[in-house]
Amino acid sequence: MSPGTPIPERSIRLDGPDGAPLSGRGWSPPEPWGAVLALHGSVSHAGWFAGVAAPLAAAGLAVVAFDRPGWGLSDGPRGHLPGLAAALRHVYAAAGWVRARHGGVHLLGLSWGGLLALRAAMGDARAFDTVTLVAPGLADKRPTGLGTAARAAAAWLTGDRGYRIVLDYAPEDCTRDPDRQASIRGDPLYVRGVSAGFAWATRLMRRQTAAWAGRKTLPPCQCLLAGKDTIADNRPAEALARRAGIPVTVYGDAAHSLVFEEPGRVAADIVSLARKNGPASGGRGLA
Repeated sequence: MSPGTPIPERSIRLDGPDGAPLSGRGWSPPEPWGAVLALHGSVSHAGWFAGVAAPLAAAGLAVVAFDRPGWGLSDGPRGHLPGLAAALRHVYAAAGWVRARHGGVHLLGLSWGGLLALRAAMGDARAFDTVTLVAPGLADKRPTGLGTAARAAAAWLTGDRGYRIVLDYAPEDCTRDPDRQASIRGDPLYVRGVSAGFAWATRLMRRQTAAWAGRKTLPPCQCLLAGKDTIADNRPAEALARRAGIPVTVYGDAAHSLVFEEPGRVAADIVSLARKNGPASGGRGLA
């Protein structure tokens, strides 16, 4: 199909491993040769992948993105994650759903979703054919203060699901595009605070991925970083990538959300890695 062909967005649904259904969105060419499973970040949702889905579908890859419970169109307390194990179960269940329909599973993780993608690949390298980490949230450019961290720890220990850590990311941190900035400001699904459970799952993932880098088998991976990132600190990502043997590409003048900043270039990098390492068997369009 030609790059200019419109790609219809479809609503999809997955019965989650914990009994809670996951809502999602999908974009697919008529006969895809594989699929990208996209994991969103802490403030975003599946809809943020629409822009990068168009060039991916034009190249023959379907794109599937599910909202975690508590994010996007999925039910659940907003911004709450009960723990890391739950998040990983959702990723592996979604990967199985995609593989059953498309054969190849090419994991794409954006921001916090990049951290989750790396941790999931370290946990089961066979679940994914390739992994692309996009501005992965291995460390914050503006770390949480000690007072906030202490209150989050107390909330986690007492099971206080109502406690929220405010995420003070501005639309300008996500993208330089004024139209995208306006879209983010008006997005009713934008998450502005996360629970203590989310914060502690994040801390655990960062410790595990740092400790396991270079020791755990990974599928073919690449790391795409934003040169003008004001959300994620690139230095830990670069250091981890060196230890794990993951190639790094820095998009020099781009802001954090590369799927907004450089969708065509991100898609081209994903397709290149997928063609070298994914199964060649064809799949079917989204049902």
